[in-house]
Amino acid sequence: MKKVVYLVVFLIIGCKLEKQTKKENIFVGREDESSNVSDFKLYDENNFKDTKKSFSFLGENFSGTKKTILINNMFYSASILPKEYYIKKHLKKTDSLAKYLDELKKEEVVQFDFQYMKGDDLFKNKSIKEVEVLVKYLSFHIKNDFYAITSKGDTISPLGVHFERTFKLTPNKRLLLYFKFPEEQRRIKLAYYGKVFDNQILKFMLEK
Repeated sequence: MKKVVYLVVFLIIGCKLEKQTKKENIFVGREDESSNVSDFKLYDENNFKDTKKSFSFLGENFSGTKKTILINNMFYSASILPKEYYIKKHLKKTDSLAKYLDELKKEEVVQFDFQYMKGDDLFKNKSIKEVEVLVKYLSFHIKNDFYAITSKGDTISPLGVHFERTFKLTPNKRLLLYFKFPEEQRRIKLAYYGKVFDNQILKFMLEK
């Protein structure tokens, strides 16, 4: 009888702790656990919307392609940054452009955006502490939620991530993901495990 009572008490305490953990966790997924494909619903990349995108810098326009999907009132968009645009804007290099294009031919930078459909700030109604945790995750740990697949089937993790802080000046949150491949790529498949804003696996077929 005592064993049954102890078991019931143990189960009640376990349920309370689980509820408390879920309440305190501001992420959809658990940041301290590895993502598992079986935990998420898979969306076919063929359902994504393709649009032409123009990247502008100092009066110059560079053409690219943007892939976007809407899930649970959230837009997810991904683009491979045009090399010349990235070199001029982010590396701030204008001399010897051919040299930098050759040096970076095996590297790609992917721009990835999150945005609510209604344009609300993604940090709206978050406490200061919650925003601090989210910013830290977006600045460092979120790179572990992405990987790229090459045309030969190689799986490549990002070398790094840069979270662009806009301090509520724009409704979207933007990441720059840095990849280095064994050889130059014309197209890559980008996979994202959405542990922050949604519990999904998203796959984007990106082309230059």
